[in-house]
Amino acid sequence: MIHIVVTAARVLAARGDKRKALIRENQLAVYHAAALASYVFRWLPLRLEHIFTLNGTDKHAPNGHRYAPHYRLFFREFRWKRIKLLEIGIGGYGKLLGGRSINAWRWYFPLAKIVACDIEDKSVLSVSGVKIYQVDQSSQDDLRMVVRNEGKFDIIIDDGSHLSAHQIFTFKELFTSLVDGGVYVIEDIQTSYWPGCGGQSLGQPGSTCMTYFLELTHYLNSCEFLSDAKMNDELNELASQISTISFHHNMIFVKKDTQVKLSNILQGKH
Repeated sequence: MIHIVVTAARVLAARGDKRKALIRENQLAVYHAAALASYVFRWLPLRLEHIFTLNGTDKHAPNGHRYAPHYRLFFREFRWKRIKLLEIGIGGYGKLLGGRSINAWRWYFPLAKIVACDIEDKSVLSVSGVKIYQVDQSSQDDLRMVVRNEGKFDIIIDDGSHLSAHQIFTFKELFTSLVDGGVYVIEDIQTSYWPGCGGQSLGQPGSTCMTYFLELTHYLNSCEFLSDAKMNDELNELASQISTISFHHNMIFVKKDTQVKLSNILQGKH
């Protein structure tokens, strides 16, 4: 009797493995079809909303994120340039393969090189113009390895673990690898308010992605501080290279600008 039960369990497990393999093969076929389609659709003046929808990414959906208008605002200057884009987080866990945003960016930035990182091995998604790395975004060595291999980026998007500690760490580690005039994006900052993801309820003390960037925003005006007795040197150094920190529903944009900021006090203005 035990032998029959064990045999039946093995048969069911084998069928389950075959089913998962078939699902994965189908998803991979769809991914490569979308990659091939990009060679045509990338030259059409499609709106980013439509590109996200056609590629099935959750970056813009009726009952999901509504990122497209914000991305268009910050990314339109890069669309037809030879840029290098880094995205952390390829998606597709469990039965899903992921890679939908990779193709979306290939459609939107026809001249770009896309570098994508994930904690899981997603090398099967490598296609022309796309480099895949297996990376733990909480590992300094992993992040520095990517920068060492790829150099500077025009756009960096953090769509990784969504944990505040990882979002802050990754920003501090990668911001120096952003070109002057480049844009750094953090998605899914709603986790700053979810205690289960390292967030805090509104009004409670604690370091979250939102509280970190809200504090960093003050330092955009550090040259106007009347006293630097309590100045945070790390935040001040980062802010000296930033022109804009823009907050939107569930996302933050940071625009890099290394131009020296001058105080109106020193210029005799008020």
